[in-house]
Amino acid sequence: FPVTIPQGNKEIEVKQYKFGKNQRPKFYLPPGNYRVRIKDARSAISPSGNEMIRLELVEPELGVQLRDQLVLTDNCFWKVDEFCRCFDLGFEEGDSPTFDQEFVDSLPGLTGTVRIKDEQFNGSTVSKIKAYLPAEESELVRDEE
Repeated sequence: FPVTIPQGNKEIEVKQYKFGKNQRPKFYLPPGNYRVRIKDARSAISPSGNEMIRLELVEPELGVQLRDQLVLTDNCFWKVDEFCRCFDLGFEEGDSPTFDQEFVDSLPGLTGTVRIKDEQFNGSTVSKIKAYLPAEESELVRDEE
């Protein structure tokens, strides 16, 4: 049964730990294009003080988890454009959407296609999202990089 603990003026549910029933999340996919589902999205502030959206995505067939962030600055809006096209969010050229909590809360469950590349992190090879592909280009294709 779940356990609840008080936090501020509300209670939060804590999942009960069960020994031997847990697996380390998988974080590696060979380079290529993959369908992914947004598992979680949260508003955050980057270390340099910019607004951003932290994303947890999952490749559903293999269960591989990916993380990325959309930093909401002029220099990074190209990536926000790619993201919105990938998940077919319905914006038209010239629209000025508001990336408020309602927008962020609407993201989990959406599916799209990303291009994955290899990246070195602390001596290990991990998967990194290289590009968010437009919804109309979403065939599953493996490529060699």
